[in-house]
Amino acid sequence: MANDTSPGVGRITARQLATHTSGLPFCPDDFPAERPADYQHYSSDDLILFLKRHSPATAPGEKWGYSNLNGALLGTSVARAAGTEYSALLDRRVTGPLGMAHTSVTGGGPTAAGGHDKDGNPAPPWNVPAFLGSGSLWSTADDLVTFLEVVTGRVTHPLAESVADMWRDTVPAMGFDQAIGWMVLGAGDAPLLIHDGGTFGFAASFAIDPKADIGVVVLSNTAESVSDIARHLVRPETFALSVPEGARPSIDVNPEVLARYVGRFQLDPEAEVLVSLDGGELTVTLPMAPP
Repeated sequence: MANDTSPGVGRITARQLATHTSGLPFCPDDFPAERPADYQHYSSDDLILFLKRHSPATAPGEKWGYSNLNGALLGTSVARAAGTEYSALLDRRVTGPLGMAHTSVTGGGPTAAGGHDKDGNPAPPWNVPAFLGSGSLWSTADDLVTFLEVVTGRVTHPLAESVADMWRDTVPAMGFDQAIGWMVLGAGDAPLLIHDGGTFGFAASFAIDPKADIGVVVLSNTAESVSDIARHLVRPETFALSVPEGARPSIDVNPEVLARYVGRFQLDPEAEVLVSLDGGELTVTLPMAPP
């Protein structure tokens, strides 16, 4: 796949997007990260305008760096190449053939669980038209178990070999191998396939042991990571659950002291975090991540 929107971005392949080696940042620098209600107004045209002016710090294929922007562009590009919308392509190629009738980018509705932030407060839904290929699917436990049955080979399906090919093609990352869409933990003949995700009010985690023919999906309607639960269920002897040591005493800090830490901080040329002060509490917001 060629990206001809800018000489600064250059040519990026579909594989580089799928393995997070495109050189693109975690999200566009004009993305309204601190205004969740504005996410729905960020369109594909806005994304193209960003690409036209963006000059990546690293060349495509040079360095691994996880990016939700990669998934967004990959979904949009594949759909355009097929001459259809992303949701229609997903239904035709994946959810339809697998019988996943309750999985789509237009899910939700009155029967869906309401999302909550880490403090248990109601959270807005994830609604980003330009990022349908990155975190916009609604699904059910039954549908995802159906998907797991194909991935683990428990059921015979024409898509099974394509899914297996995804995790055979890897590039080195930070302490693990990045496959097509999956992260591969461990070397040799006993890898563990994982993928975690989260929005403002939900969290999800896949953990699959292909050799043991075991797969787990954990879903939560609270924006608190459930990755330790998924890994523990698959390999309890290796992954222990995160158990709090007990409540720590709270300490009152002068708001003037906390205010010194408010601002934007550059982690590297492609990643910035926002530190804000609200109600006497400091909040750290990662790019395109729920606060």
